[in-house]
Amino acid sequence: LATQNPVETAGTYPLPEAQLDRFIVRLHLGYSSRKSELEMLAAIGETHPIDSLGAVLTAGDLAAASSEALSVKLGEASAEYICELGDATRRSEKVRLGLSPRGLLALKKMSQSYAALSGSTFVTPDHIKAVAPYVIPHRLICKEYAVSRTGSTAEEVVKQLLDDVPVPTEKFE
Repeated sequence: LATQNPVETAGTYPLPEAQLDRFIVRLHLGYSSRKSELEMLAAIGETHPIDSLGAVLTAGDLAAASSEALSVKLGEASAEYICELGDATRRSEKVRLGLSPRGLLALKKMSQSYAALSGSTFVTPDHIKAVAPYVIPHRLICKEYAVSRTGSTAEEVVKQLLDDVPVPTEKFE
């Protein structure tokens, strides 16, 4: 788990591809709502709210949740779909560096976790499509011309690939 300041911030530099590939997801949180900011200002007084935080999970709870997620079945059609998405990133004219094997594993694990949280015992293409925008883009390196000429970002490339790559239609169980 890490936070990253915008690259434009003084003293902040882009991470190398090998380091980016080790983060399972990348989320953009943006700014808090006005209501949340007002609550934050009101909550911080003589003591800091972090001083009163307690654990929400035990190590055993976390291990059980991880085990449950990994027990979610990834059928052949879903595995093929994940591989096809990976291949599509590597074939894209806009991408210089596509999804790595580590990225494929991350997409599998996040799809299983999302399926488990959704109450499913198996991964469907919908689970894969739901997590792909958070798992894939930070692992891609777009070609300079694609960014400068078309303004394409890795997020847009992934969105297009999710629209273009055929979704398997077999029964998922």
